[in-house]
Amino acid sequence: MCFVPKVSLATALIEFLVAFWLYLKFPLKPLKIFFVIILCLLGFYQLTEFMLCVFGQAEIWGKMGFIAYTLIPAVTLYFSLILIKKKANLWLVMFWPLYFVSYALLDTNFILQGTCSTLFVTVRNKFSFPDSRLLPFSIYSFYYYSYLALSSTTIIWGALKSQTKKEKRIFWLMFISIILTLFPPLFLIVIFPSLGIKFPSVYCQFAMILTIVAIIGLYLENSSK
Repeated sequence: MCFVPKVSLATALIEFLVAFWLYLKFPLKPLKIFFVIILCLLGFYQLTEFMLCVFGQAEIWGKMGFIAYTLIPAVTLYFSLILIKKKANLWLVMFWPLYFVSYALLDTNFILQGTCSTLFVTVRNKFSFPDSRLLPFSIYSFYYYSYLALSSTTIIWGALKSQTKKEKRIFWLMFISIILTLFPPLFLIVIFPSLGIKFPSVYCQFAMILTIVAIIGLYLENSSK
């Protein structure tokens, strides 16, 4: 058994437990729903890594992991719009991620490689080959990073328009969480290009940052001061 399963399972359990605790602890508001969903998606992705490393079946667990991290940008954008009190068309926001998810579920040969190494899980699918499948890779990458960019822009706009210090702190905290969870793995990939195909696995190793941000953010939102 490699190092990955222990880390992945421990991270998944922590994220599921924190999500459950946040759900019970705080009132039902959009910020709470956002953090609970994101933590569950990240926890589920970590669980797919554990299952792939321990039981194999890369076609099943590779697809499930792809679905989990594909939904994250759409969920982030949708709730970013909700938090700045803008009407968000759920189906419009979810069109592209649902397209990618449907493609993955219907294609019986979607996963091309799934291996568990010393530190990372490597899963190659039909959207992860910039050298030989440039168009699918470009379309998926454009979806992923454009949604995150729109989410960041929306959150910054909300912070600038907020009337209270508490609201500003919550928005800036969300923005910092996106920056901290996204850019460290991207920075590592720039230094070590071979990590590119392991991006989801690298990315989710920073998920504990978001767990801490979720706790702080919900305490801020529900504090009396």
